[in-house]
Amino acid sequence: MGATPGKSINARIEQAEKRPRGRPRRFDDRRIEVLRTAARVFSELGFRQATLEDIAGALGMTRPALYHYARSKDTLLLECGRIARQQLSEALAKALDLSDGAAQLKAFFRQYCTIATDDFGRCFVLTDLSEMDPVGCETTREAQIALGHAVTGMIRVGISDGTIRPCDAKEVSRTIFASFNGVARRQPGHGDETPAQTAEKILDLFFNGLVPRETIPTSSSDRAPIKLPGRRPTRGRAR
Repeated sequence: MGATPGKSINARIEQAEKRPRGRPRRFDDRRIEVLRTAARVFSELGFRQATLEDIAGALGMTRPALYHYARSKDTLLLECGRIARQQLSEALAKALDLSDGAAQLKAFFRQYCTIATDDFGRCFVLTDLSEMDPVGCETTREAQIALGHAVTGMIRVGISDGTIRPCDAKEVSRTIFASFNGVARRQPGHGDETPAQTAEKILDLFFNGLVPRETIPTSSSDRAPIKLPGRRPTRGRAR
């Protein structure tokens, strides 16, 4: 999954979607709109259940007009996946430029969370391989394997440089992906958290765990006397 040189895919999408309204839209700009809408419909309805009529209706166009941009659902899904893979490739390249394994892992999954909650990334995460045609299935599977290897490598770098404790790198990679993929399964508008805030909460759990930050003393000599609220200590009577 090598990053594409030149302007990033996110920059090209942003440029296309910021064209002033009222002006004739270029084919490439309109195509981005078609693909984004397709990705959203696939994520919300499921790829098998969604139809070209659903996508055309969401765009306010006829099905024959939609054929100008894609001849089938499979073509649309393949193109949506291509955009998501390029976004992930760019995020991976930026993360790998950092100095240590923990920093790489955090940087990548911060971006992964943003991508997985956007239309193209959600479609990439939520569409099952069994629903894709052979080309889409193979391409997506190869991308998933490459991402898994890359994250496993980050963890191993972190173990080597001391920023991550010794662990089963492959298992941690699978687990952290499962956690972040779960974010994509939330309904749009779930809560008021931004993707960045969600990413920080998940990363905090992975890097700091559930153990209380202040450990409780275990030896009796280290324990402070326990005071019960609302009660005063009783004094013994002289005999």
